Amino acid sequence: MLANGLRCLYDAFYYKCGYRPKWDPWVRATEPKVHRNSRFKTRGECVQRNRKILKSHGINKNVLRYLSGDKCRYSENQDAIHEMNIAAVGAAINMLSRKASAKRAQAYLLVWKLVTGHDTYEAAVGDNRLIGTKGIQTVEEGSEDDFEDKEDDEDEDDFDEGENDEEEDIFSI
Repeated sequence: MLANGLRCLYDAFYYKCGYRPKWDPWVRATEPKVHRNSRFKTRGECVQRNRKILKSHGINKNVLRYLSGDKCRYSENQDAIHEMNIAAVGAAINMLSRKASAKRAQAYLLVWKLVTGHDTYEAAVGDNRLIGTKGIQTVEEGSEDDFEDKEDDEDEDDFDEGENDEEEDIFSI
C-alpha cells in the first residue's frame, strides 16, 4: 500500500503539471501514424515547463530532485490501482516520510499541499476524494468507483501548449 500511495501522489503531481499518459484519450486524439505526437509530453518536460510556478509554491530545484530528478522514486508499472482515497494516501505518505530524509519528507509534504490543499497528512482524515493519474476526483455518492469511462472536460484547459508566455498559476486550489 505504501508504494501505491506514493505512486498516486506522484501521478497527481504530474497531472497537475499537465502530464497526460500516451493512452489518455486527449493525447491519442491526434496520434500520428509515423511522427511523434505533439500532444504527448514526458513527465519531466511537464515539470520543467512549470518550474517558475512550482517555485512560487516552495518547490525549487532541490525539491524537484525528489519529484522528477535523480532522487525520484517514481516507478511506472501496470498496477491495477490508479487512484486511491486521499486519506489512505496521506497515511501512506506520512508513514514513508517518517523513514525518509528530511529533504525527501519536505518534498512529499510540499507536493501534498499543492495537490490536495491539505497542510498536513492528518488533515485528510475524512476526505473521500480520490487521488491518482487523473489528479483529484470527487466520488459521487452511490456511484461506482469506475472513473475510466467518464470524460474529463478539464484536460484541454490544464494542458499548456506553450503558446502563451504569460505566467498562469494552474496550481491554485
